[in-house]
Amino acid sequence: MNPGKVEWNEENKPQPDMELLEQWISRQEYQMREDIAALIRIPSIADQQEAIPGAPYGKKCREALEQMRAFGLREQMETEDIDGHCLTIATGKGNVEIGIWNHLDVVPEGKGWIYPPYTCTEKDGYLIGRGVQDNKGPAVAVLYASLIIAVLVFLMDLCFQNFMEKLIYPH
Repeated sequence: MNPGKVEWNEENKPQPDMELLEQWISRQEYQMREDIAALIRIPSIADQQEAIPGAPYGKKCREALEQMRAFGLREQMETEDIDGHCLTIATGKGNVEIGIWNHLDVVPEGKGWIYPPYTCTEKDGYLIGRGVQDNKGPAVAVLYASLIIAVLVFLMDLCFQNFMEKLIYPH
């Protein structure tokens, strides 16, 4: 049976289970903080005098790159290291790609820190540490945004399958 053209409207369009989505987000919050903290612990100040093959910006920048790669691999994402200059982390398949640039190096910490610069400290709901805002925290946020998009696509696919089954095989 072919249902023909399906017109979606507010009453019949597939909807993801928002409660499941909120639960997933809540479960990720702790790990996201841990991932940011792991990057903050690396004093990834670019030092081209320390450059070696595969680490053109020095050993600590290489360490930060490897840490970020480990996050992607843990989430079963595809990664590609471009000779230590940059790293790609990808999920999903399709004809269109969305690229977001980021960096994991930091400028020297300078003096006057109230909290240790290479420790991720949480105070009043804020994370404090070298690179939390520029740009290790945002790099981790983009990774998790990619994950949530993958989860949403999966949930919408399940919703669509359920929607089509109801059209084809009404109970």
